[in-house]
Formats: sequence, structure tokens, C-alpha cells
Amino acid sequence: MKRLFVLLAASSFLALSGCNMSTDGQEENDEENQEQAVPVETALVESGDVYASWDGSVTLESDREAVVVAKTNGILLELLAEEGDEVKAGQVLARLDKERQRLEVERALATLRRLENDFRRSTEMFSRNLTSSEEHERIRFETESQQAAVDLAKLQLEYTDIVAPINGVVSERMVKIGNLISEQTPMFRVTEFDPLQGIVHVPEHELSTLRKGQVVQLMADALPDRVFEGVVARISPVVDSSTGTFRVTTEFSDPGRDLKPGMFARLRIVHATRNDVVTVPRDAIVYEDGRSYAYLVEGASLEDAKAKRVELTTGFESEGRVEVSAGVSLGDIVVTAGKGSIGDGTRIEDLSGLLAGRIEMTEPVDTAVVAQADADEVTEPATAADDTEQE
Repeated sequence: MKRLFVLLAASSFLALSGCNMSTDGQEENDEENQEQAVPVETALVESGDVYASWDGSVTLESDREAVVVAKTNGILLELLAEEGDEVKAGQVLARLDKERQRLEVERALATLRRLENDFRRSTEMFSRNLTSSEEHERIRFETESQQAAVDLAKLQLEYTDIVAPINGVVSERMVKIGNLISEQTPMFRVTEFDPLQGIVHVPEHELSTLRKGQVVQLMADALPDRVFEGVVARISPVVDSSTGTFRVTTEFSDPGRDLKPGMFARLRIVHATRNDVVTVPRDAIVYEDGRSYAYLVEGASLEDAKAKRVELTTGFESEGRVEVSAGVSLGDIVVTAGKGSIGDGTRIEDLSGLLAGRIEMTEPVDTAVVAQADADEVTEPATAADDTEQE
């Protein structure tokens, strides 16, 4: 009898142990089968303005620049302009020693006066038929030639003053006082700062979108947080067959002269604009096989939040946002970060809190609870007063 009781007890223990093990295993399987929510970041679908543009980079250059060279020989005695000085056309920049040129003028004038006297005597004698016409013409020719020599000598004297050929700024001085200057020696570089040009070579498929007078935005690396505006000044009608590009000249006016020739800059030519269109962040779009997709966040509660994959019809892209004409609506929530870890129907956790805010706004208000809370606020002071009276 005792042996039978022991066997029955052992069987009951094993059966109970088996049930517990089976229950624990089932719970573990249920936890494993329950899908873990993938954390993502989100953004709203909003309306805004977008534009189509062509972006490129340029090195700014001056439309007008002149190297000032000496037109005569001499010692440089005086410098009247330095680098950075603004000068006008005809302004004297430097002076050479002019003593030799002055003496050349005096010698030429003396010879001219002698020939003029000879010509007057020849004219009088020719009128009396005392000299031949050939001799009279020879003296007249020598007088006229000497007059040209005088003019040339005076011009050489003027050339001792080195003048600016154009309006601009002295961007380089190449000589020093005391240098022996020869004819054609470069002395200064004068650069016109207004306007400055940027020349870009645009792919031929953009030829139909660009036109003269379009607004150009320019951002220089040396001047961060500043945007300069210019225009398309010229468009070449010829496409370079070797590169498949055409030449576009942009022009910028900067009275403050913050832009400098030689600066590297990026420019943007805006050729179309659309206002108040549906847009999504560029980070929300997934490109596959030439198509555009996004993941919408759907769910009536945070526990039921899931991703829904939708195909988009996109348009212009600017300032990090993309125009969408089909696939989403204003106010939708789209996934911007974590797209690579989810698929259609994946449970997600909205780290940005947009879904939680939407659920909170749409939850119905329990009027009974509110009424009870208001009643509690009214009765609490009275109860406190009654307690005081009882004491």
C-alpha cells in the first residue's frame, strides 16, 4: 500500500512539472513571436515653395582688366597709386624722369623754327619766280615732317606720366621707385570690380531651361551665410561637341566690393518655381528601380503603429524638400530615419513623438471623468471646513 502511494505521488509530481515546463516554454515562444518595434524618426508632410535650378561652381573674374605698361624709357621717380587704391581712367599712377624727353622736345622745336623760316623765305622767292617749285615743295615737306617730329617728342614727354587706362582698383604694382623702366615694361594691373563675372559650362540638356536675364544666386566660400544675386548676362548659342556643354556668362554687381576676382563660389540658376505644393523631406524618400517610395506612419495607438510603404510621384526638389503630387497628403507622418530597417507593415516606435501628439489630439474626452474631477475640486474645501468645525 505504501509503495502504491509513493508511485502515485511521484507520477503527480512529474505531471505537474511537465505542465509548468510546457507553460514556460509557451510563454517564451509567444515573446519570441511578438514583433519588436523598430525605432524611427519621423516628419510631417507639409506645403511649401519649391523651385527647379541648375547648380554649378565658378571662379569669379573681372569683365575688364588692364595691365599698365610704360610707353617710354626712364627712371621711376614717383609712385602716386598703391595696391587697393581706386583710380579713374586718365589718373596719373606714376612719373618717370622726363629730362631727356623735355630736351628732345626743345631740339625738335628749334629745328622746326628754322625750317619755318626757310619755308617763309622760299614762299616769298617762289612768288617772285626766284626758286623752283621742286625746291619750294621740298622745304614745305621738311617743315611738315619736323612738325610731326615735334608732336612725337611732346607725346614721349607725356608718356613719362603713367596713367590708368580704365576705371578700377589697382590690384597689383610691379615696379619700385628707382627702377630703370623700359618701353613696354608692365608697371600696374588695374581691375574693374563692378561687375564681376562667373563663367560656367552647362550640360546641353539644360539649354532650353536657361535664358538671358534669369536670376542667379551666388554663395562664396570666403563669405559664409551671404547670398549674392546676379543675372545671366550671355548664353552661347553653340554647344561644344567634345564636352556636350554650352557657355553661360553670369554677372554680379557688388558695390561693397566684398566679392573679389579669383574667388571660388557656387552658383544656382533658378529657372522655375512652384508655390504652396505638397512636400516631404528629402530624407523620407527611398529610390528603387527608378521609382520613389516613402513609409507612412499609421496606427490608432502607439502599440499599433506600423509603417506603410507608398509609391510617390515627385517633382521639383529644393532646400532639402521634394514636391510630391501623389502618394501622400498634407499632415501625413513619414519616416525620415531608420528606413533601411523597416518594410511594409513593420511595427515601429516613433521617436519624434508626432504620432503620440496626433493620438492625444484625437482621443475623445470622457465627460463623466471631467465632471467628477470638477465636483471633487468644489467639495474639497467644504470638507476641510467641516473637519475644522468638528475639531
